Amino acid sequence: MTLKTIARIVLATGLALQMLHTVAQPSFDCSKAATLVENAICQDPELGALDVVLAEQYQAVWRATSGDSARQALKKSQRIWLAKRNQCQDRPCLVRAYRERLEALEVAVADPESTRFSRCRLEVRGQRYIDGPCTGSLDSDGSFQIYTPAYFAMVQVEQPGVALGFWNEDAYASHAHSDLGRLTRDGACWTNAQASVCAWK
Repeated sequence: MTLKTIARIVLATGLALQMLHTVAQPSFDCSKAATLVENAICQDPELGALDVVLAEQYQAVWRATSGDSARQALKKSQRIWLAKRNQCQDRPCLVRAYRERLEALEVAVADPESTRFSRCRLEVRGQRYIDGPCTGSLDSDGSFQIYTPAYFAMVQVEQPGVALGFWNEDAYASHAHSDLGRLTRDGACWTNAQASVCAWK
């Protein structure tokens, strides 16, 4: 994750905290709160503010996501997160759950200052996850990132023609936690037997 992304997450959280005195109502109707977690959110101004910010960020990602499969993946990731949030037994757990979800959704929204690639491709074990225009970042040593709302990948150049690759694997996961192994350069692509990561300006 880039420092710029982290800064945006901090800013989003800061904005949520600034809303404490003006927003007590979360994104849902508290008169219909049916669970202990929902009632806790309704009674806590900071949690209510975080819920509002998260709802707005989710809508931003939804608008930036095209294609039925990508939107279904976004819905699924939100359902999984809600189930995880609803297992929380205390306030620190809820705050942490909201901040982690905000981080994941921030990664999904392209930074307006990002590099825009005319075409990107991410293929892992014979399946394509990115294939078309995308945004990302490009470093002076040739290392780069490509990302769409659901998936992203990183290529970190070790030496000329040799790099390490990583990707998030789980749709909308905020960390490139899955190793693609050592990649070799082939034009605009970095490849090995299991993966191919490409970016064309």
